[in-house]
Amino acid sequence: MVNSRNLFCRTMIAGLFVLGVYGRAETVDSLPKVLIIGDSISIGYTPFVQEFLEGAVVVRHNPGNAQDTATGLEKLDEWLGDGGWDVIHFNWGLWDMRFDNGFDSPPRVPLAEYEKNLTTLVKRLDATSAKLIWATTTPVPAGARRRIKAGEIAYNDAARRIVNEHNIAINDLHSLVAPKAGAWQRKANVHFTRDGSRAMGRQVADFIVSVLPLRRHVNGDGLADIATGWEEGDIVDILEPIRKEYKLPALAAAVVSEGEVVALGAVGERKYKSGVSVTTNDRFHLGSCTKAMTATMIGMLIERGKLRWDMTLAELLPGLAMNDGYRPVTIRHLLAHRAGLPNASWPRGKTFMDMHNLPGGPRQQRLAYAKLMLSQKPQAKPGEKYTYSNAGFAIVGVIAEEATDTAWEELMKTMLFEPLGMKTAGFGAMGTQGKIDEPWQHTRGLLGRTKAIAPGRYSDNPPVIAPAGTVHCSMGDWAKFIILHLEKGSFAGRQLIKAETLDELRKPYFGGSYAGGWLAVDRSWGGGGVFTHSGSNNQNYAVVWMAPLKRYAVLVATNQGGGSEAKALDKAAAALIRKFKP
Repeated sequence: MVNSRNLFCRTMIAGLFVLGVYGRAETVDSLPKVLIIGDSISIGYTPFVQEFLEGAVVVRHNPGNAQDTATGLEKLDEWLGDGGWDVIHFNWGLWDMRFDNGFDSPPRVPLAEYEKNLTTLVKRLDATSAKLIWATTTPVPAGARRRIKAGEIAYNDAARRIVNEHNIAINDLHSLVAPKAGAWQRKANVHFTRDGSRAMGRQVADFIVSVLPLRRHVNGDGLADIATGWEEGDIVDILEPIRKEYKLPALAAAVVSEGEVVALGAVGERKYKSGVSVTTNDRFHLGSCTKAMTATMIGMLIERGKLRWDMTLAELLPGLAMNDGYRPVTIRHLLAHRAGLPNASWPRGKTFMDMHNLPGGPRQQRLAYAKLMLSQKPQAKPGEKYTYSNAGFAIVGVIAEEATDTAWEELMKTMLFEPLGMKTAGFGAMGTQGKIDEPWQHTRGLLGRTKAIAPGRYSDNPPVIAPAGTVHCSMGDWAKFIILHLEKGSFAGRQLIKAETLDELRKPYFGGSYAGGWLAVDRSWGGGGVFTHSGSNNQNYAVVWMAPLKRYAVLVATNQGGGSEAKALDKAAAALIRKFKP
């Protein structure tokens, strides 16, 4: 591993780190080539991008500082050289908006001229064969010299319009930095601390990987050991006809074999008729495929002695008033949908909005929800009857919270997402209000019309049933969780959960075929025993098929629900299985 401190501390000229584009590391002809074009901000994070992708991708920065768009027009051909770039990651903005002669004078490149210049640059870059990534301009902190906040907003908005018109992927570094600008940026200065540059370098590296047609071993950082081995067209050519046939806004998939993501692709739009293309780094809503994640976290708590499979609700929630019929219900009953709980997700007489507006934070709301559900009469004795129930997994989440005094969301982050390097994993609707920075959710109306659902508080199920179905993440990150199951609890050389625990988790008790967030079925292509699950909040749809005996899985997702998505995704999964099965 190259020492990142040595990479970062390069020759300093005029207070800026200058990185020679052609001076570092030998070129490896067989590896993808990436050109980063930008100012001192990208000069700061490029060494980290090189570190994260070392041995897998050749990363270069334009010589010196790209400054403003006028400089770009003058020097772009020089920077492109002989071409052959697989990816070009670029930004202009901070220099364009500079007031070199004081705030009473125009900026270095006025906004109208910036738009004209950037349009020309985008067209020239688009003429190359490279995949293009636009990086948003990072925040202007209060008191920064020669720049104002209004400039940051105006120039970013203009750039977004231009790159969206050309269907160029957007790496939103601004949104990454904004919440942590106080810690990552220097005081009253647009430049960054080492931690800030490293964080941006990580996101840039992940974004580069997401647009390259790569075959990759997935390690804890989500990168490394990447080698070309399949063509992106192999999977896109399967997905796009199905997306069009079923009129889906977007369709994404991943294929896993022997501990690797062997195929990854995404087609369509983030928002219907927006013209903004999805990428393989975009987040998709997993719906009830969340259940397997919650169950896996429970298995980890059992290994740590916090819980036992046979613990009853009477033991687990001693302070919670409940119908006596629920007192002997065990964790196994809940994970197998055999606790006697109803199929209806809301307590009798309550609504979706009632559950969203319960008092307190998510943890307090879930405890109140558990009390409401458990006060009702059971529909059957424990273990007697299978009834699919979101409430059961919600109560499992409450059990974990009470056993650890930690919110379910935090348990998922610390026990699953962080150890697996699932950087894109989160909860609820994807994206930012007022932006198309992630896939929007969609529904199909009675007349078959597609309706886009803007991200917001009420655009997903309430937190009370989050443990049953609100996780979102990229397909590549979801694949990491599936790899954990396929590789018997091992990931990136670490045993995160015992193989015996996973076997126990997925073992259907009580004469059924469901356990631990998985439905057990037999399929010849999987060598016999296969596990599957689907998930939907009626605005998205996801499905996974996993064959542990073959160390093989297929994952498919779309950002639309309420129609024929199940048929579409089953068709896609079947086609991918035929194409990529071992």
